[in-house]
Amino acid sequence: MIHYSRLDEIWALQMSPIPDLELYCANGEVTTIVVALIKPCITHGRDASLEKVYYSRLSHNSALVDISFIKAIVGRLYSFHIEGQYGIIDHLPVEQSALFAD
Repeated sequence: MIHYSRLDEIWALQMSPIPDLELYCANGEVTTIVVALIKPCITHGRDASLEKVYYSRLSHNSALVDISFIKAIVGRLYSFHIEGQYGIIDHLPVEQSALFAD
């Protein structure tokens, strides 16, 4: 299922060694993780690369996700034909997605 969200913020967090967070603190060193604050768009799972997709509402809940969860950045365009709606512009081929380097 396709999910579109509005990207609100990106944070780089330095994680100090804490026993409960061994995943992010290998070898007892300070590690930097990058997270994104997103607000999901209500699109009912429709794929804007295959059909016209519009939304007028965002979810009430924001989400803080690991930056690697973001597969692509797409555009949005205000619809002057339907007041209060945005169209999603997604021309990314399915085979392509974002890659993040260390």
